[in-house]
Amino acid sequence: MIRTAARPARTAVTFTLALALAGGLSGCGGGAPAPTELPSAPHPLVIVAIDGLRADRVGALGASVGKTPNLDALARESVAFTWAFAQAPQGAPSLATVLTGVYPSTHGVRQPGEALADEALALGEILAAGRETAAFVEGEGVTADLGFAQGFTVFEARPGSGIRDVGARAIAWMKDRAQKNFLLLIESGEPARAGASYDGALAAVDGFVGELLGALRQLDLDDRATLVVFGTNGLDLGEHPADGGPSLHATLTRVPLFVRFPGGVRAQVTEEYVELADLGPTLLAANGAAPRGNAHGKSLLPLVRGEGKPPYIAFGESPRRGGERFVAMAGYQLIRTTEGDRSELYRLSTDPLGLADVSATEAQRVAVLGDHLAAWEKLVAVSSLDPDKQAAPLDDATLEKLKSLGYVQ
Repeated sequence: MIRTAARPARTAVTFTLALALAGGLSGCGGGAPAPTELPSAPHPLVIVAIDGLRADRVGALGASVGKTPNLDALARESVAFTWAFAQAPQGAPSLATVLTGVYPSTHGVRQPGEALADEALALGEILAAGRETAAFVEGEGVTADLGFAQGFTVFEARPGSGIRDVGARAIAWMKDRAQKNFLLLIESGEPARAGASYDGALAAVDGFVGELLGALRQLDLDDRATLVVFGTNGLDLGEHPADGGPSLHATLTRVPLFVRFPGGVRAQVTEEYVELADLGPTLLAANGAAPRGNAHGKSLLPLVRGEGKPPYIAFGESPRRGGERFVAMAGYQLIRTTEGDRSELYRLSTDPLGLADVSATEAQRVAVLGDHLAAWEKLVAVSSLDPDKQAAPLDDATLEKLKSLGYVQ
């Protein structure tokens, strides 16, 4: 199983930021005492997925102050992952990865319009026992006929309806079940459709987050529910050419990820590189559910507890230019075509938007990250749910290589 965890040393700036966020926790409701430990048993889950939500536009992740006050308030009560990566540059394949815990080439949705494989065990299917499940979605390619309703007893898709509409319907559903355990998915494509009005779309998203936080407080769910808000993908606003389709640059693959556990338990900032593929296994672990045997992601709870193990690494893929892959690790991102005839290297630690390709001057770094990417490709190839695309089982030599890199235990 691919690990998603190498803990770089925290800088003084990071430690200060962590203290600032942790110290900004708002007061909890007047119900039972706030939890003091991470959850490990069934409890309500609210997941908000926003297509086109860029990390660099959120105040809590370094954007201009005042642009996203509600997202920033959520960050102060959450585990805020400053370097979370989507496994695809578009909403539908990325959301499919969150729901299944596997990469796009495994679950079958590599771009909008492709169907999620029936064999891909979805989060809702595992958590359905003893709870109601519902999804209110409006993004491109996220429909029941494409397999996204798997595990949801209620599934409403209204493409292009806007986050206000989809959010209001979701909150109304939640209000009727506030005393129960439930799984609620809210998905919006608002920023991804915004174009020149991106700031306006971002304000609409932020406004909805404020409404949702208010509803959770009103329903006394603050200390019972886990709330997750994340971007399924970012959005290129002119930084990179879109020839051949959306690229894998950080503008499209680095996304906000905030996980608010009940009562704001373990609120902190972490700069380790993580994947959205880790989200499903994390929520399963927090609900006392057994992990899926074929999941590529790993639970982030050990990282939250300070017990994570290396390597902290993220991967992603896109059908662009005949197929592209990326690996992000230790402050760098390598993007490479499937055929290996083109490589780009970006020093994200100083160039977070990936504007300057440094592959020509850092050949050794390209080689090291290339080894990780090659190992990942072998793991993914043997796990495809399409029998026609599934590679032969790994041989002993390959398994030993993967163990040496930390991907296989």
